[in-house]
Amino acid sequence: MRTMLAMVFLGAITIGHALIGCTSRLGPVRVSQTEGGIDRANLPSIAIEQSVECMVEYGRQLEPGRHQFEAIVEVNEDRHRNVGIDGLPNTAPDFGACMRNILRNMPIAESPFREGVVTLKYLREHANDGQDALIRFIEVIHGVPIVVSKVVLEAEGYTVVIPVAVRVVDKPRFIDDERIMAKLGQMAIDSLGYEKIMTRAEDMGWVETVAVEQALSVADKRFIADGPPPSSAVVEAAFKRVMTRAAPAALLASQADSPAPGPGDLVALGILAAGLVAVGGITVYELVTAPPAAATTAAPAPAPAAQPNATPPPPPPPQKQPACPQNERFIPEHTDDARGCYTKKGNLQCYATRHYPCAGVHTHGRVTYQQMRGSRCVEIDKEAVRCEGSFQITGRCGSVSTTTCGDGGPHTSGIHVKGKK
Repeated sequence: MRTMLAMVFLGAITIGHALIGCTSRLGPVRVSQTEGGIDRANLPSIAIEQSVECMVEYGRQLEPGRHQFEAIVEVNEDRHRNVGIDGLPNTAPDFGACMRNILRNMPIAESPFREGVVTLKYLREHANDGQDALIRFIEVIHGVPIVVSKVVLEAEGYTVVIPVAVRVVDKPRFIDDERIMAKLGQMAIDSLGYEKIMTRAEDMGWVETVAVEQALSVADKRFIADGPPPSSAVVEAAFKRVMTRAAPAALLASQADSPAPGPGDLVALGILAAGLVAVGGITVYELVTAPPAAATTAAPAPAPAAQPNATPPPPPPPQKQPACPQNERFIPEHTDDARGCYTKKGNLQCYATRHYPCAGVHTHGRVTYQQMRGSRCVEIDKEAVRCEGSFQITGRCGSVSTTTCGDGGPHTSGIHVKGKK
């Protein structure tokens, strides 16, 4: 009898533990994936299926309600990955580890990966071609997006939204190009100013202000600590900014505590600015929106002196009359508002995708004209796009729907034929 009671008691305990284990799981879990942009791949199906398993096993580590976490996967040309998920609470370590493992090991399609590598290489190699080329390079310092998606997991009063971006990032070697870094440093000085750059670096823990040991007083050549309180100018001279071990490796010539770059060291400031953009310490919008330079009025050029007995130029040759009427016309169909804006995280988005060869806003339509074919004029009808101006950045995106910008092109005006209809 005692043996039977003991077995019943142990069985009840076992069932109780099993029930507790079952109640710690979530289910059923509904999952959906939405596209985040035009011409961007989604997450692979296996990653979506595994995210459901993470939610089932560890979802209860989160508080009931709605949660949103930002996931970034950085992959370089050698396919080495760095995964980060922002916003995860400390109470959900297993859920976070589970999701990071999925993103770290999920397959990435070869085609978009190679396109990202080629795009990044092209923008890096052409960053010295002009101001617009430099800005396009700055926009991809934090990476070229190749996968943009949003995963939504829902179960029993829990909703977890995870926007995911996979970016192809450059190896640090681009900072070896001193021409690019000097231009970037000058742009940072023009847009932010030296003090703000150094303040941002201090906020990131890359720069710190330390006291100079045994700083001498200018007035009486004594150590500051040995005499009366010196003037504020002398106190300021007794401190200096130095780099910390957390700073980008390229800025540490030999070791930490190296002096921070000064206002005239444009190359080092460019490296610092590039690093701050990469980690979000400076937004692209802040860096590329330098205040306009003061306009200068050029002195009028002197009129050329009259040449006595000058021979008048010959009359221009007569223009040949076209064989067909010059009645080319553009028939507009729709306009894409391809202006840019910046999200709260400093990522560049556009209200509509840019379209090569136009730099910004453009109108799709058709061009019709007549062309000589044999002995008669025939009507030609082709698709075309009309460029409506330079690429403009309006500021913050706000609540307006946006998409990825695309590459665009160099033209700000004119009608450009796409091909035959």
